[in-house]
Amino acid sequence: MFKKLMKRLANNVGLKVLSILIAVILWLVVVNYDNPEITKTFNIPVTVTNDRILEERGKVYEVVGQSNTATIYVKGKRRYLDNLTGSDFIATADLSQIVDLNEDGNEKWVPINVSARRYEKELAITQKSVNMRITLEDLSTEQFYISCDTPGTPAEGYAIGEVEVSPNLIKISGPQSVVSRISRVAAVVNVDGLTEDITDSVVPVLYDEDGKALESSQLRMNQDKVYVDIQILGTKTVPVRCETSGVPADGYEFVGLEFAPETIRIKGAPSLLNNVQEIVIPGSAINLEGATQDVENSIDIAPYLGEEGISLVNPEENKIAVRASIERLEVKNLEIPLEQLEILNEPDKEAYEVSYGDTKVTVPVRGKGEDIADLSAEQVKGSIDLAGLGVGNHMVEVNLTVGEKFQVVGTVTIRVHIMEVADEIETGGNDENDIRDEADDILDDTGTGNSPGSRPQEPSGNEEPENGE
Repeated sequence: MFKKLMKRLANNVGLKVLSILIAVILWLVVVNYDNPEITKTFNIPVTVTNDRILEERGKVYEVVGQSNTATIYVKGKRRYLDNLTGSDFIATADLSQIVDLNEDGNEKWVPINVSARRYEKELAITQKSVNMRITLEDLSTEQFYISCDTPGTPAEGYAIGEVEVSPNLIKISGPQSVVSRISRVAAVVNVDGLTEDITDSVVPVLYDEDGKALESSQLRMNQDKVYVDIQILGTKTVPVRCETSGVPADGYEFVGLEFAPETIRIKGAPSLLNNVQEIVIPGSAINLEGATQDVENSIDIAPYLGEEGISLVNPEENKIAVRASIERLEVKNLEIPLEQLEILNEPDKEAYEVSYGDTKVTVPVRGKGEDIADLSAEQVKGSIDLAGLGVGNHMVEVNLTVGEKFQVVGTVTIRVHIMEVADEIETGGNDENDIRDEADDILDDTGTGNSPGSRPQEPSGNEEPENGE
């Protein structure tokens, strides 16, 4: 049996060897057809190394264009390339290879080295991007205060209280041309609809002088995030009341006070707000002493909010515009007939005779122009009190009532002569003119008054009595 098998194997040896060769070739063809060599393109971000060398020399770099992305062609078997992505390759640019670091402005070329993380021996890498292009600039470091921006509006009846940023200082390093554009740094927290305190961590935002946010990968901050604590307080709308002090100059009158706004919104803890019913601006802030014209003022209301912990909802609305109206008073002379005056405590007519220096008295009355124009002599009430007066000549004050809107200027007096009836008989019946002349002589000698029939002394000062009344 064995001999027969060996004999069959020995027959047609050449044909059998040819069959084996064909099978091997066919296998190779099939393998190459199923797993051929292909080429793929990858874009890889370039990692910069040894950038500390530039910082130590006070320099900072900026990449020109898109040269910090390397384009490579990779050739290899499909079975390998199908499993590869851009992250399987490393592209680096070593800044220590720059020689002329002191020459600013001109472009520097930094070689890009590319390697594969796996299948390195199975792949052939060809670089399209050979160098990364950069420019050099002086390094600048500045410190900035961090403010807090709170866009949005808390819920109805609530307002923002104290705001704290921690830390509130930040150091920023980068190209001098970029750092110099930073105007302020802010931590931004949206407070829309808030009803309670909030604590948040946020990335600081850089703004230029136009209020536009700055975004630059070249800048480095010593704080990636800062913490913000925002207090949310209750609010209340309360009225404002203004007081005045002092009196205007003689001949002028305070006629009214106008101010705006008449109400303000305050904020604070509920226990504090409950104690505030109004905000009073004291008279010391609105002094009318000696005023001859309207007194206008803009008053900061913040010092008058009362308890500590109470503040304005909007700090910018802290001014109260106040105007105290001052009006010059006019003087009008009224002629009051003697019969319009009430005589009080007149002596017994059977024993004494009373005569007066004039049949009327002139009363200077001061008041507002619009009011005094309608004032007439008939509206003035007056009286003469003869109580305690004996025989002789007297200057008696006339008591006058002109209403709340007016005032009598100075003191109005009238000459009064009292004599016994028997005296008139003994003197032979001197007429009234002789009596008046005698009274004038006596008064002139004693200096107690003016001549009979003259008007009261006119008021001094700026006021001048009107003529023709």
